[in-house]
Amino acid sequence: MNVETFLNDFTHIANAPFGTECLRRMVYSLGITGDLSEQRSDEGTAIDLLEQIADCREEMIAAKTFKRSPKLESVGDEFAIDLPRIPESWTWTRLVDIGIINPRNTSGDDTLASFVSMSAFSEIHGVSPIPEIRPWGTIKKGFTHFADGDVVVAKITPCFENGKAAVIEALSNGIGAGTTELHVFRPIGDFVLPRYVYLFVRSPYFMMLGQRLMTGTAGQKRLSSEYFATRPFPLPPLREQKRIVNKVDELMKLCDKLEHHQQERNRLFSLLSRASHAHLASHPTPTNLAAIFSEVRLVHVDNMRQTILDLATKGALTHQEESEGSAAEFLSEIESSKSKTVNETNSSTLIPPDVPFTIPKSWAWCRLSQLAELITSGSRGWAKYYSNSGAMFLTMGNLSKDGYQLRLNNIRYVTPPDSSEGRRTRLEAGDILISVTGDVGNLGLIPEDFGEAYINQHTCLLRLHHHCFNLFFAEYLRSDFAKRQFNEPQRGIKNSFRLSDVGEMLVPVPPFGEQVRIVSKLDELMIVIDKLETLQTSASKISEALAIAAVAAITGTKIEEQQEMKVPKMELVTSLIADGKLKKGDKAPLATILAKSKSDVSAKELWQKSGLEIDVFYSQLKIEMNSGWIVEPMKGFMKEVEVI
Repeated sequence: MNVETFLNDFTHIANAPFGTECLRRMVYSLGITGDLSEQRSDEGTAIDLLEQIADCREEMIAAKTFKRSPKLESVGDEFAIDLPRIPESWTWTRLVDIGIINPRNTSGDDTLASFVSMSAFSEIHGVSPIPEIRPWGTIKKGFTHFADGDVVVAKITPCFENGKAAVIEALSNGIGAGTTELHVFRPIGDFVLPRYVYLFVRSPYFMMLGQRLMTGTAGQKRLSSEYFATRPFPLPPLREQKRIVNKVDELMKLCDKLEHHQQERNRLFSLLSRASHAHLASHPTPTNLAAIFSEVRLVHVDNMRQTILDLATKGALTHQEESEGSAAEFLSEIESSKSKTVNETNSSTLIPPDVPFTIPKSWAWCRLSQLAELITSGSRGWAKYYSNSGAMFLTMGNLSKDGYQLRLNNIRYVTPPDSSEGRRTRLEAGDILISVTGDVGNLGLIPEDFGEAYINQHTCLLRLHHHCFNLFFAEYLRSDFAKRQFNEPQRGIKNSFRLSDVGEMLVPVPPFGEQVRIVSKLDELMIVIDKLETLQTSASKISEALAIAAVAAITGTKIEEQQEMKVPKMELVTSLIADGKLKKGDKAPLATILAKSKSDVSAKELWQKSGLEIDVFYSQLKIEMNSGWIVEPMKGFMKEVEVI
């Protein structure tokens, strides 16, 4: 072990995301490569130990107390790759050569034994499962057998990747059975410590290659018995095994303490973060915001954004100017010039005497209905107007949970009816959209030159009076105060928010000029936060990469590159042909490709020819098949495929 390298990189490892987990992996690696222990010449060599194991094995075979595994014993050196350096006094062997793989127990049916399900096995170092007591006769068939002193490791995903393994101990009458998703190793004699074998199956050396070689379908991948039994096993002398196990246990306790300190640091950080928010409230400037990030290092940016929004809605983000008049005058002007459009609400305009917080003297409280020209929603029955092109049809899925920018990656289209319903719900620039069922309070703001668009019955259309500065009220609807109002009136099992509830929302209103200045100030501060968040995220990723690289450098394990999934887990298995109904102007790129083919084409081949992303392809294929442009000569089916 390069101590200098470890000390230089320790801070990166410990403070990185999942840093203590990286440290634990490193401890396992160093344990099974001899870097945590002293090699002593008077303790003999592992070759001597291996000879003793072989002699004991032969005696057990002769006494018929050893279960051989001829198939596993005949496996070659196919798993002898990426072997780390080990001390000269150690030797390489395999679990199948020094113990019994997946042994069987024998006992009377009435004997009390232990049963252990997968959920009882822990991912935490050294934690033994807590079993249930059952008669042996009820669990001896259909389950995996184990006994005190055995080492088990989960073989199915994600339990294997999560590190579910254990040294079995304290079973009732020393025997037990449990989940079938285990590999079991029972050492021969007292020559190999089960706790040392446990370190081996938890080490990156064993787990990283094992994860790559798991086989089976997605969600049901398993580690093979061949890999478990024949992955080269680094064997040290017996007394050194004991020192390694003790040292690893000691270091794992230090990792636990480090993790506890980090949790305590995060708790204190939360207090510091709140204090920094209070400091920002008294000095809301970009310079002060940058200074807070610099001093605190890791500020919760979402909390900081919310603090700034709250300051804006309370009049603490800007100063008030007498020349801009008062909100009372602003509201009076709206009332006198308001159109006769009838809002679909029965909202009260009375302001409660106990207003939630104090606002500047030039501001005023009002109900949202007092600012609105129109509060409405779409109606049911728009499905019959769906089309492959035409006007946009916005749903709750197009609204944003964290802002008011529309999400336009999944747009439906309609041919709207030539009736009052179509005219009533047609959107205009500046309209604010609010989800009123399900996840209530998601927002959208219609930008200039958006084009023809409509909404469904789950979305409220809020059209403010033209005297209002829409962006200010869109920002207000993101504030904690507005969100609390969204949450209060929800009724029934399915969250709902009536149009009258929208109209009754309390709003702190500044004069028009201050509305504009507040939005300008918000933009200025949010740009700073966005930049600082980018730097913070980048620093976190760099820290994590340094931690992984440091562990890899110290332990000699390779860093596996994460491959992006480019194909689906499910594949449509069918052949497709164009139906001939295609007309000029129809937006059917897949049917166009099929029309040029002289024979039917498989779905997979059509996807490859289209050049589309897989999700986009299946979405487009569904549209064209529903429109009758593409048909199946034979009935298609979905097949699960292994992603390569």
